Amino acid sequence: LIVADSIFKVNQRLEIWFMDKPDERYGTRIEEVHSDSLVIAMPMSKGYPVMIPRDSNFSGKLIIEGLVYQFTCTLLSKRIHPLPIWVISLPFDIQKIQLRSFVRVAASLAIQLKVISSEANNPASAIVVSEQPVYSLFTRDISGGGVQVVSKQLLKANAKVEIVLDIPAGETIMAIGETVRSQQPQPDIP
Repeated sequence: LIVADSIFKVNQRLEIWFMDKPDERYGTRIEEVHSDSLVIAMPMSKGYPVMIPRDSNFSGKLIIEGLVYQFTCTLLSKRIHPLPIWVISLPFDIQKIQLRSFVRVAASLAIQLKVISSEANNPASAIVVSEQPVYSLFTRDISGGGVQVVSKQLLKANAKVEIVLDIPAGETIMAIGETVRSQQPQPDIP
């Protein structure tokens, strides 16, 4: 279950559309967040306000740090003066949308990771492999394109790493890869 108040914040950009015209998209921004509603800038089309009847449902999309959420809202009221705004219901039917080439699956698997070079494509930055510690970690999720690893140690982006992954079938996968990014955990984003 994804909770609206943990995702939607003031100044976030939204893209909205109507169920009967899914190809017509409108940009807007969250102006205020209340316990039972959001206030958004009135969507515009070619300089004119987009007008829909009160109690109309519409769909929307929000992108936060690479995560895409799709949702449904209801128009509660609208106002032109002093600023053109819509008051909308809190989003419901919130879904995290997968835009990757490979589906990412939540999985906590044991993994050993060793940095073998501080930069994947720079031989001059090579680190002597035997001097590097082996970290015993766990994956957060896994896909055909990589794994997300939870670590207390900060791993630099673009570092070349050697991994040993224990999979539930009792087999072990050994691979060489590189870190794509390193980020602090964000407990308020599902």
